[in-house]
Amino acid sequence: MNTLVEWLRATWGTAAVQIWRRDKYDRQWRCWYPSLDQEAGNPPPLWLDDECEDAALGSTNNIQTLSFSIELLDHCDIKVALPEGIRASTDQGLLLEYVIRDTLMQEQITIERAHHERWLGGLRELTSSLDLNNLLFKILENSLKVIPAASNALFMMIDPDTRKWVPKAQIGFKDSIYRITSDIEEGITGAVYREGKGKIYEDNTLKFEETVRKLSLENASIFAESSHYSGFAKRTIAVPVTMNKDRIGVMLVYQYKDTKLLNESDLIKLQGFADQAAIAISNARMVNELVETNGYLVIRNEIHNLFTQLSMDNRSLPEMIQAVEKNIGLPTRFVDLTKQEWYPVQHKVPFSASELDQTLGKNLAPVTLDSDGEVPYYIFPVHNGPVLAGCFVVQLNRPLRALDYDILEQGSAVVMLQLMNTYSMTEMVYRRRRDFFEELIQYREPAELADKMQRFGLSSQKPMFVCLLHLAENVQDLKESNILMQRLIALIEKELSGESVLLFSSHDKVTLLIQAHQARIQHQLAGKLKSLLKQDANSGLPLLYGGIGGLYSGLEHVARSHEEASRTLLFLRKSQRTGIMQYEEIGINRLFLQQDMKEIESYIHDVLSPLRSYKYQAEELELTLRVYMENNRSMSLTAEQLHIHPNTLYTRLRKLEEILALDLNDSEDWMKVYLACHLSKIY
Repeated sequence: MNTLVEWLRATWGTAAVQIWRRDKYDRQWRCWYPSLDQEAGNPPPLWLDDECEDAALGSTNNIQTLSFSIELLDHCDIKVALPEGIRASTDQGLLLEYVIRDTLMQEQITIERAHHERWLGGLRELTSSLDLNNLLFKILENSLKVIPAASNALFMMIDPDTRKWVPKAQIGFKDSIYRITSDIEEGITGAVYREGKGKIYEDNTLKFEETVRKLSLENASIFAESSHYSGFAKRTIAVPVTMNKDRIGVMLVYQYKDTKLLNESDLIKLQGFADQAAIAISNARMVNELVETNGYLVIRNEIHNLFTQLSMDNRSLPEMIQAVEKNIGLPTRFVDLTKQEWYPVQHKVPFSASELDQTLGKNLAPVTLDSDGEVPYYIFPVHNGPVLAGCFVVQLNRPLRALDYDILEQGSAVVMLQLMNTYSMTEMVYRRRRDFFEELIQYREPAELADKMQRFGLSSQKPMFVCLLHLAENVQDLKESNILMQRLIALIEKELSGESVLLFSSHDKVTLLIQAHQARIQHQLAGKLKSLLKQDANSGLPLLYGGIGGLYSGLEHVARSHEEASRTLLFLRKSQRTGIMQYEEIGINRLFLQQDMKEIESYIHDVLSPLRSYKYQAEELELTLRVYMENNRSMSLTAEQLHIHPNTLYTRLRKLEEILALDLNDSEDWMKVYLACHLSKIY
């Protein structure tokens, strides 16, 4: 400007020359010379519009007006008003245009240098900030420095949970702006995000109205009440903030004041700034993620050390469950499915242990279960290999965090170790009981045995009987077999609580030495065991064979009761009958328990093979023979059950006698056939 002033004074002295300027993006003429800070008796108006332009400049022949159109970075119109008595020659006009062009160029350089300094300063602030919230504010603050025509700025990002636009930072608005939550396609933000290209929106244009119309009434109301200005912004620039193909958000700047309008140059500046801001945001995110990950690992290590110390200190199971609950911060229970016991004992969980056992089954993956109330429960299985031992039950008053899952995993490890230690201690107790039971069977030192009976809580003076239980299915996995046996033993101990019992297990067999005052008590206890195993056949327990020996007084008869229980167990295994049976219930089958199966099969074959190899109606005839024997040779009952006429039955019996070469009225022949039918049914 100094060069222009010097030229004007050198050319026309102190004449009151006025120079007016209108830029490409400006609707108004503005007085450029003399400026208000210069001394002037009557300073000119600040601006002119097209209608009053001639009136303001003067339209008489006494005033000469020179017009120039200059193209630099932006188009610029210039009008020079020379006062009365001064006329510019052609050369003076050309020189004036040159001086004005040079002055505008210097002014533009000064402005661009200032913008450049602001730009670099803003980038330095961005790269030095790692706090995301502070960084977003700095982004907006520096964008307004680079684009001074804008007065307000907003940074919109998509909430990962709701998938809606939410303001993350603002300048020039009231805090109520943070109440806005808009759909991804909504408003200017949605349009720019969808198209991935920055745009300038001007008030009262079709594009502006179409875009703003997509804004919901609620959000439009919030936006209006959050602004310090009335009405819409004169111009709005919105640009996507993108890192590679990841669209981080949208930056918006608003012009409300009546100054030079936001233009394409400002759009380019804001987009370039947004691109640099995207890098800074990504860096801040990565640093925050590293900080969070490091903090998470530190906490996880502390949790690991805590549970390790609990295990090393041999803390009780309730203390371990309490530690899990404390660190998760949610109501947490643990159920030992082996013993069907809860920790803590006082609990309010809408699921029983057996229900959880049935729900999980062989599944070892965590599940979420709904309850009668509104709060669901998270079920986290605790297992050793494929064997389910128990589970944590967490009341989900809030969603679980990543750390909560780690706490459950590490807690389950030490709980499972504690359970295995308990099983190991139990195994040592069982080993001592088993050794003592073997001594009872051998019965070599009666006095010493009577003394040991008292140590095991039994009386040598009371009658006792032996019960043997055996898994009906062969479980190959030793761990699974042990867990199943522990579960079975826990149920038995609970059922026989208060009784005098010596109990131990070995692999897939449970042995019980039970004391009872009389036979009636023995039958009651046997009934309890039968009911227990029948009840739990549908609740996860495997099928079992169970044999009960007789009730005898005297330690010398323990071996006899054990032998009878073993024979009963053998009978059930041979006949493939699951459940519990007392020795006395075997009946005539006692005679065949010690027989070789091959001998029995040979006998059955010798008697019935002629019938089974008969060519005509062999199955029908064998069925007739079996029903006839089961009904003690009653013609009427047999005919009724077979739904045939008595004459037809008579004909079939004669045919059977012919095929088998025997007389069914002969007691020896009848016994021979009856025994073959009975043995084939049992074995």
